[in-house]
Amino acid sequence: NKNKNLLKKYNNFINNSFKYKIKNIKEKLSTREANNIALEEISKTVENLIVLSADLSSSTKVKINDGGNYSVDNRLGKNVAIGIREHAMGAIANGIALHGGLVPICSTFLVFSNYMMPAIRMAGIMNLPVIFTFSHSSAYDIADGITHVPVEQLDQLRLIPNITTFRPTDIYEIKSTYGWFYENKKPICMCLSKSSSQFIGVENKKGITFVTNDKADINIFASGTEVELALSVKEELSKQNIKANVVSVLSLELFDKMDKKYKKQFTNKPIYVVESSSCVKYLKYTTEDKIFNIKDFGISADSNNMKKHFGLVAEIIANKILKLQK
Repeated sequence: NKNKNLLKKYNNFINNSFKYKIKNIKEKLSTREANNIALEEISKTVENLIVLSADLSSSTKVKINDGGNYSVDNRLGKNVAIGIREHAMGAIANGIALHGGLVPICSTFLVFSNYMMPAIRMAGIMNLPVIFTFSHSSAYDIADGITHVPVEQLDQLRLIPNITTFRPTDIYEIKSTYGWFYENKKPICMCLSKSSSQFIGVENKKGITFVTNDKADINIFASGTEVELALSVKEELSKQNIKANVVSVLSLELFDKMDKKYKKQFTNKPIYVVESSSCVKYLKYTTEDKIFNIKDFGISADSNNMKKHFGLVAEIIANKILKLQK
């Protein structure tokens, strides 16, 4: 009662009710860079963020640049270096969330989510407000050999009950991701890219939205960096008189929960999928021959050669769709 401002701040910490704004960056960026910008904007007014990194903050770019490093000499540091201990990082984040007052954000590469799967699962069981962030979410983002190529990880995260997985394509969808988290205060996984992706600028609050919404013969579902690829496929198909709409899949779990009427506008045409993952969860909406994805561990190579190896090239995909549509 003596210090109302301190009481207000305490309640904001306990209830995770700080207000924030994220500016729109319309330039072509990787989503890991866009997320770093978003985090900087959020941290200006949201005082209870604490960021944990498994020795990869320079690559994931999940850090509060002026937040200082947590240490024995700096207990107010907002960036915590965990070392190469993904499971410990997830477990510590859960403990912080259980205690309350702070919002923990973890970061590592998507392929390393396997190491912390039990911790993510526990966050789902307990509905803990933790943000698990994974960069290098496309197989062609990685030039470190086949051990670093994410194939099944996106599906693994999507299959965990009470975990909502987001794969944004630009800062607009990153805003939608944080908006959902702060509205629902439940655990999320956010999968980000190393490679740059086109700015789409479409709000996506229901997990799925049209990037283009014209009279079309087919719908092409894509997420993250593959939305730009899907737009290129659309262009290739238009040369052959096949009209396609591109649909951005920010979160399949959110789409799954939508009512039949909302879903029908996306499912009333043949659905094709372009995504750098095993794509198992899309099989409830389409058939395997209409999915262009990652089917094996592939090769160690530069980005362009990786795309060619996996067949994630606009001309290749368009030609295959043409044959299927005949």
